[in-house]
Amino acid sequence: MLVLLGATSVALGLAAGFARVPMWAAGLGLAALIGYVGRLRIEVKRARRRDRRRQLLARQAAARRHAVRAARRRFPTRRRPEPPSRPVLVNPDGTWNPIPLPLPTYITAPVVERPAARVIDVSATGLAWTSGGFRSEPIQPEPAGSELTEPGADNQDLPRDEREAVSG
Repeated sequence: MLVLLGATSVALGLAAGFARVPMWAAGLGLAALIGYVGRLRIEVKRARRRDRRRQLLARQAAARRHAVRAARRRFPTRRRPEPPSRPVLVNPDGTWNPIPLPLPTYITAPVVERPAARVIDVSATGLAWTSGGFRSEPIQPEPAGSELTEPGADNQDLPRDEREAVSG
């Protein structure tokens, strides 16, 4: 990329010298080249800072490990026995038995009796094949007079002056 920018800057500079390209175009190429080189320099500085920080952290970790090893050599500690993976009861003679635990309920529960399979005869008429009931007579629509047709009919139980106040 740096070579491409450099070649473009040189070509634009030569073209500007022969008055084929405006001078500001050659300046743009040169500005792009300077900006790119500056950006690369910033990235290199960041990478060096990051590497120095990693090296410092590695040295500190190595020093800590060395100090821990030296302390363990100077002051050896007794290793504690690992606790058993299951809870235990210790007998007086030093042996142990596991703690008795109850069995899960799905093991101790009685077996459930399953109902016998029901055979349905769909060729039978009546209620033999359904749990629902049938109406013996067809459903009749409600008479038209049962609906409220008058706008203030729902206020009939109120006195006249209150009915007028409610109806408007």
